Amino acid sequence: MKKYSDLLAEAKTNENRWRLIAMVLFLLLGISSVGIVSMSGKLIRAQERIEYVITPASQTITTVRAGQLPSHFVARAFHDAAGLLNAWSHATIEHNYQTLYDEYLSHELANRIRINVENNELITNAKKERLVSVWAPDYQTSRIEWCEKLKAPVGAQGLACGIVTGTQSIYADSVIPISETEVSYLLLGVNVAPNQFDSGKNLHGLEIIKIKKGPLGKLREELHQARREGKMPTDGGLYD
Repeated sequence: MKKYSDLLAEAKTNENRWRLIAMVLFLLLGISSVGIVSMSGKLIRAQERIEYVITPASQTITTVRAGQLPSHFVARAFHDAAGLLNAWSHATIEHNYQTLYDEYLSHELANRIRINVENNELITNAKKERLVSVWAPDYQTSRIEWCEKLKAPVGAQGLACGIVTGTQSIYADSVIPISETEVSYLLLGVNVAPNQFDSGKNLHGLEIIKIKKGPLGKLREELHQARREGKMPTDGGLYD
């Protein structure tokens, strides 16, 4: 039979052994925790660089860089806006502009264009002369970019910019040709979440803050300066 002193010594040895095992396990747990926290931090930082977009205009979920919508979102919004400005009849022109104001433009830009239209009696003359405007967009010439060097409005992470061009043909009494003109616009827009209280607002997750009409060559030069130098396009020739 073991002596009491031997049992006590054995118990002490076992205690030391388990204490060592516990310390090793604690150390391994600590290392694992640091690894998990580090990995979690990396995942969180990666997640902060990614956004998921779904808008009424596109029923699929799209992964994008933070602050930048996919180019096809921007292109569709810009082309839709140009179409509303140029594809109308005397019966639909008022509705076209109201749709433009409500669904695509910033509040400030909508007010500026509304005043311009009223001062030029555009809608009044279109109804009086029974005008029809036909729009043929030139998708090959049109261009969509991101003007990352431009200072974005507060709350926005980037500015979408681009040129939309096409041919506008105007007819009087719906059938008599009046003019056929190449028309180009330089547009700027910021990504904005669709309005949860108004299903018709920001269908593409984009709000247009500037529309400038002018010669294609000049607009291309201004777009280049906006992208390369961060120089905002001038307001001369804004809209019409």
